[in-house]
Amino acid sequence: AVEEAARSNGRICTVVNRTHSPALRRLRRWIDAGNLGLPRHVDIEFLASGTHFATSVERPELVVDPALSGGGEVVNFAGYAADYLRYLTGLDVTEVYAETSTLYGGAHQQFGVEDTALISLALENGVTATVTVGRIPAAPGFGANTATVRVLGSHGYASSDDDKPAVTHFAASGDVTALPIGGFGSDNAVSSFLSHVLDRLPTRTEPDYTVADARASMRVIDAAYLSASSGQPVSVSP
Repeated sequence: AVEEAARSNGRICTVVNRTHSPALRRLRRWIDAGNLGLPRHVDIEFLASGTHFATSVERPELVVDPALSGGGEVVNFAGYAADYLRYLTGLDVTEVYAETSTLYGGAHQQFGVEDTALISLALENGVTATVTVGRIPAAPGFGANTATVRVLGSHGYASSDDDKPAVTHFAASGDVTALPIGGFGSDNAVSSFLSHVLDRLPTRTEPDYTVADARASMRVIDAAYLSASSGQPVSVSP
């Protein structure tokens, strides 16, 4: 409905997303340059640290209460992964198989929603992908969450991390901290996206991420939940 309203009224409409992550943009440039050949498989991880839950989410219920969030960590994080897939490959997802679980209890168990999920995806042209999302006790990074992408191409392989490159500090006390160059990945992704949109408003130029892209990612999320409940792969129709 939002997509149709924007189109019929000549409005420019976009949705906040993470595709302006500097690491993801570098990876896309390598693909466009042919350094990897054709992408054949993509592996994506979005993991959040449970230790930061109370500070990184204003109200935990916004993530775990289905009445407010619509689901658990699949609806929370899988959209980012679907956006990444579409941005890197230019391909639509055709089939989804998902397994979800509540491994760590707490608020997720209280509301009956998943805290982790593994999603297998088939894309157009025979490309495949795997997506792991979850809120775990300690994510393998220095911030509240980590986002990593690995692309297997026909002639090469590359990976990216939203919070790298970074300067790592080893203190005399034994503490280890990191300061991502240019700032943390989540902050960079949002600020770069907002700058991109604001730069286009005066000329009414459509942003590079539209409501149609968001709708495509929502199809993947819906299919993942259908698959998890049925235990079967679910086709995604455009």
